[in-house]
Amino acid sequence: MRTSPLRRAATAALAALALGMAPLASAHAEPAPAPAPASLPAALVEALERDLGITAEEFLERSAIAQDLAAFAEDLRARFPDEFGGAWLDDGVPTIATTTPSLADKAEEAGFAATEVSRTETALRAELADLQRWIDALPAPLDGMFRGAVIDLTRNAVVLGLAESELGAAIDLPDLLDRAGVVLTPANEVVPGEETIDEEPLTDGGSNSTPGEQGTTESDLPPASTTVPPQLEVMGGDAFIAGESTSLRCSLGFNGINEDGKAINLTAGHCNPDGPGTTGTPTRFLQGPLAGQVFGTFTETNMDKVDFAVITIDEAHQEAFSSPGIRGGGDLRITGTADPVVGMPVCKSGVTTGFSCGVVTATNLTLEIGPRTLGNAFTSSICALQGDSGGAIISGTRAVGISSASDVGDFTSCSDAIEETSIYGETPLLYATPINDVLARVPGARLSTG
Repeated sequence: MRTSPLRRAATAALAALALGMAPLASAHAEPAPAPAPASLPAALVEALERDLGITAEEFLERSAIAQDLAAFAEDLRARFPDEFGGAWLDDGVPTIATTTPSLADKAEEAGFAATEVSRTETALRAELADLQRWIDALPAPLDGMFRGAVIDLTRNAVVLGLAESELGAAIDLPDLLDRAGVVLTPANEVVPGEETIDEEPLTDGGSNSTPGEQGTTESDLPPASTTVPPQLEVMGGDAFIAGESTSLRCSLGFNGINEDGKAINLTAGHCNPDGPGTTGTPTRFLQGPLAGQVFGTFTETNMDKVDFAVITIDEAHQEAFSSPGIRGGGDLRITGTADPVVGMPVCKSGVTTGFSCGVVTATNLTLEIGPRTLGNAFTSSICALQGDSGGAIISGTRAVGISSASDVGDFTSCSDAIEETSIYGETPLLYATPINDVLARVPGARLSTG
């Protein structure tokens, strides 16, 4: 399961970007006001310092700067495709890559750093497409030696992951790789982050032992409508299980409201054990005072390109799911959404690992994960383990995405995962679906904010 922006790419082809023609803006000079650092929970602050070595203030500031950079880059991409080479945060510094001094001047006048590169983003995308077509034409087992390709904007290059094996070393690489980087990778797969459990949860706070051991069955549990504590708040990152006798353990994503004004939660589509096109699969609390109680059902599930599911909350739990919070040793209130930007700091909340943080390493990826395909996905250097799937990914106080798959999901701890990937000079990678892509697929839905 290990792969990177240099190593664990996706299967090729960057998705086309929708480009606006708004006037050039110099938004970086005065970024949008960020919430006070005191609004971040202690567990998140600890994760930022541990995983990224930055403070809460830096996290909020860099999140705001990343969105200014994204808006400016969208303008340049649309207006100057023959000069624009990409945009990213370089240790917090918003950077525009250009092939001409004139565009560099425009970037600097707007308050951004500029760097000269030899190839435009358009040219890099064309190289990536050529490389993917070459890989797709390879016969088995040669095609299985490649761990995908990705555009590394910071290196102004396409990078190909090649399995570290005798067969991989013997492959005669094509001339089109003369300007691409090749990185040897362990021959492991990216896997989903849900966890299968074969027993029902108990009402003792969520310990996973079989009903028979405790003499507890579903019929013994009180009706949910009579057991909901009046002050209960259910948040992103909280644990739930989906299904009947064989269930998937996942993390809740973002709370929201559907077009009918009912509470929903947006999580990963592969957390529904009954799969796409099904409705009515029950979802239950895994932990806390209501462990084992049904709180809603899957009413929409998608695993084609956009990995998401809508859990519609039942009447008894509408108020409990009205919170805009994210759980992780404290509460964080979502204030809006953000698009992923390379170099942007992000953190996820999940039931297995709580808060863990990293930076966005690649965007607009297409990735095959077993029978499903992630499209327009992004990756980040975040450690996530099984059970973290579906959890919320944030930057500052903005929603960024939903956790979908990890290349270290089968490890038992993040410390072990980080130690092993560091041997290859890499970090764990979390693959995710942008939250704005999800909202675009659910008409009338909006996130709960506060």
